[in-house]
Amino acid sequence: MNLKNMNQVIFLFLCSVLGVRAVGDCGVSEIESDSGDGSCVDQVALLVGGSNIIGWRSDGEIFFGEEFVQIGDYPYLIDAPYGFYAGPQIGVVICGGKNWADDIVETRCWQYNQCTMEWTHVTDMPVASSGGVGVPIQDDSGAWSLWIIGGGDGVNALPFNLVLTPKLQENGEIEWEWTQKNNLITERYGHCAVYHQDLKKIFVIAGRNEEVLTSVEIIDPLTGEIQAGNWSVEVPRWGLNCQYFEDPTGAGQIAVIGGMDSLFIPHTDSIIIDMSGTARRSGELPWSASGHIGIPMKSRLTPHIFGGFSLLGFQKKIAKFEYNVWTTESAHMSSSRVSGLAVAVPMDILDSC
Repeated sequence: MNLKNMNQVIFLFLCSVLGVRAVGDCGVSEIESDSGDGSCVDQVALLVGGSNIIGWRSDGEIFFGEEFVQIGDYPYLIDAPYGFYAGPQIGVVICGGKNWADDIVETRCWQYNQCTMEWTHVTDMPVASSGGVGVPIQDDSGAWSLWIIGGGDGVNALPFNLVLTPKLQENGEIEWEWTQKNNLITERYGHCAVYHQDLKKIFVIAGRNEEVLTSVEIIDPLTGEIQAGNWSVEVPRWGLNCQYFEDPTGAGQIAVIGGMDSLFIPHTDSIIIDMSGTARRSGELPWSASGHIGIPMKSRLTPHIFGGFSLLGFQKKIAKFEYNVWTTESAHMSSSRVSGLAVAVPMDILDSC
């Protein structure tokens, strides 16, 4: 066990003895510091894979709000994987996706060491899956799980809900626990899904199987129960993105952003779902977008999206949503990452290296 992990294990033990949470009560756009001291810092976006005008990508980078820092290349060209930051003891883990180097849908999961810039194979998904959504959830003890919702196996849409829970053992080793939860009501891929922090529910929105969908499903992570939502998106959509954020009063909302219709046409509209489930149109995106990726950054009011495919082709621009208006950031990616992955990581993730 390295010194950092040893200090973190001691810190977690002391917190449990003293009855203190090992993590801060982090806000919507904050995350536990990589230092392991339980404090909260702003979250930034780690970006991996996806495609640009040349083809599929294996490279990765972290966007710190104004600048990009390159990270180690993923082990292969990757499309639509699942990933999360599982706390300072475990770090970034990415699973599944379409491996375009070998033309297969993957089961392998890789853990990233930001100091050595290396990826290590650590576990395997129970089924091969790509194009669903990975939803990170942190429990009251500070432990993280990744809910992998739906997806496809290269032929069919999948109904599965798989949960990966890494467990740090006293000796510093990690146990990679997989659990299969109740299936979705409707199998789907190309959907979006997000954890509503106020309602403590996962919202699964639109996507496609043999047809493009408008339906919404709501998952209770505590019980695993799934119910149909009492609302749906107005127009069938897939390749969309959704993010949880808070309005100026602190009320939780979900931004449902862009996506393609059944004719493969990307759109500029975004929809805000409030606490009551009421949907309203928000500001138009600066470009039509599908296959875009993103996370909320900087404050509780600012969902961000990166690139995507538009009516004008591959996009490398970045947009943020503030006060019901989408604006384009001055920074931009070097090239697009259509159907890549954005993972929320702490802004101090490189400080220990």
